[in-house]
Amino acid sequence: MEYRRFETEDHARGYAQWRPQPPVAVAEAIVQFTSEGKKIEVACDVACGSGQLTFVLAPFCQRIVGLDISPAQIHEAKIRLKNNPEKYTTLSFKVSSGYNLPFPDSSVDLVTVNQAIHWFDLNRFYSEVDRVLKPGGVLSISSHKRYTLEERGRTPDENKLLNDVVAQFREEHLQRYNPVQRVDFTDPSFPSPWKESETAVLEEPSFVRVHENIPVQTILNRIQTLSSFQELKETDGHEKAESILKDLIASMNLKYPDDGLKVIYPYRVLLRPSMEIKKFEEAAHTREYARWRPSPPKLLVDAIVQFTTLGRKIGSGADIVSTVPSACDVACGSGQLTFKLAPFCNQIVGVDISASQIEEAKKKMRTDSFTGGFKNLKFEVTSAYNLPFPDSCLSLVTVNQAAHWFDMDEFYVEVDRVLKPGGVLSISGHGRCRLEERGRTPRQNAFLDAAYSKFYEEHLVPYFPVKTIDYRNLCYASPWSGAETLDYIDDPSFVTVFDDIPIDSFFKYIRTISAFQEFKAVHGRDAAEALLMELARSMGLSEPEGLRVIYPYSLLLRQKPLYK
Repeated sequence: MEYRRFETEDHARGYAQWRPQPPVAVAEAIVQFTSEGKKIEVACDVACGSGQLTFVLAPFCQRIVGLDISPAQIHEAKIRLKNNPEKYTTLSFKVSSGYNLPFPDSSVDLVTVNQAIHWFDLNRFYSEVDRVLKPGGVLSISSHKRYTLEERGRTPDENKLLNDVVAQFREEHLQRYNPVQRVDFTDPSFPSPWKESETAVLEEPSFVRVHENIPVQTILNRIQTLSSFQELKETDGHEKAESILKDLIASMNLKYPDDGLKVIYPYRVLLRPSMEIKKFEEAAHTREYARWRPSPPKLLVDAIVQFTTLGRKIGSGADIVSTVPSACDVACGSGQLTFKLAPFCNQIVGVDISASQIEEAKKKMRTDSFTGGFKNLKFEVTSAYNLPFPDSCLSLVTVNQAAHWFDMDEFYVEVDRVLKPGGVLSISGHGRCRLEERGRTPRQNAFLDAAYSKFYEEHLVPYFPVKTIDYRNLCYASPWSGAETLDYIDDPSFVTVFDDIPIDSFFKYIRTISAFQEFKAVHGRDAAEALLMELARSMGLSEPEGLRVIYPYSLLLRQKPLYK
């Protein structure tokens, strides 16, 4: 059900005229949390009314859209916008439901709701917010608490009695006409769209809107914009509603009814960032990831560098003589590809959303074997959708064993921004590893590999957080039409092989797989370990340390056109 309580033109005009705007300090806090004070790229103010928060936020956004289900409210907002076209160049308004936001998936940095969250079916709204927000984007919920009144010349005790009169009026005449109950979104039990999202609840002294020297008629006008008062008037009639307001004025016993009131609106804000997919954050998991995940084969690295520097396929036995001027390895993990690329780059940066993965990569740089060898290499924590580079500055962007986590459309936009004309995008990954055991016949090894394949398909694939992909059948469209391309699919030389691997070490690799982590989270550690023991039995190994593990890699290379 969608509530439509502010539809009439008269009501919308009154709402625009008499409802308060949040103070600028509220907008500044939202922006600081969302973008660390930088201008927000895309924001959406849902159930915006006539723009009470939207206009305050607009100067802090490169683009902001105010949405409301009421055409009359949007009409009022557009009138104000029309009167200030040069001041609000980044702002627009549309009639739209909070359950059908007019944005593509993962395209919005900030979604705000001010003074309206109590109207929503939270499950439906949260589903739509999760759809449109970029990974790491922010949901902001705000409202003012009950306003308080003060009259010039009254003592604090007298002003308390004044507010008690207004509170009694609300309870006796308005409460039963509220179509929905108010919610306390600052309560820890208030639902969140994301289970593990951090939360900030802000109630600052600066979050106050104060109106001075207000006539009592302004208070009455504001009361008449309340949905509960509108319901009272529809139910009991216009005359009854007016009579109740007159009784309220009489009981307030004001000394200065024409200009003596101060109205104080204290605001509060709830801020929640959406979850970027972070499956490799736990420190222990990250250490195992760094130790047991394979690195791409040398020939794959050679192929990337040859195509980037010479624009052609690598020849058999060719030596690489050119270096890549500048490269970025995105979703680098603990540096599986980054370290192998580094000797062929003047500058290379590995980036990952996981701080613990980046810390493992930095530890690797600090070990004796790497000290002094990679002064051209650094690692940073950042999102794939917000790479820390100026426009058109990189020669190469790589993604290894991670493209399946991405919103590729959004990632392609960022890749196109940072790559120079003629720069190269490289996407690589391995498929399910193949198993052999020393001393087995090919037929026996086929049965061994089939046992692992059955385990993988039945017990891991259903628990992958995102749709699994087969890197032997790369399905990614190119960011550019007419781009130079080069694919290595099922190339027998593109393999990483580990010989004489103990079964315990192979199981440590399995434990780093996100699907296994998810299975363990759902069913518990004991069930997950029992699954591995069952796999060991089905494999029927004669030598516990005789495994050969083969990771077949595929590679897709795309060159950004020199001219668009």
